[in-house]
Amino acid sequence: MASGCIVDTCPVCDDLVWEDEWRIFDNIIMHSRCTSDYLKRRHGMNESQFLKLCGAQELRQAISDTRLNLKDSMDFYTRKLKGLENELTRIETEGKA
Repeated sequence: MASGCIVDTCPVCDDLVWEDEWRIFDNIIMHSRCTSDYLKRRHGMNESQFLKLCGAQELRQAISDTRLNLKDSMDFYTRKLKGLENELTRIETEGKA
């Protein structure tokens, strides 16, 4: 629920923007809820195009996150494998002595 002072008028819905419901996007103060409508209007997209674009961005982020997790996992298992190999070498070397 809006409270506090009025920050501006939203260029998307023409309603007042209150201090607890705004964001700045492209140097324009608007409601947080109006950002997607602003983007659709600005780029001349319909709803399905916008959803497709958002879906593609979410997939790009998921791919990036998965690559990072894979790298972290590979680094972890590489260190773990190296530690086990070192332990085996130590045990085998002590057994020969």
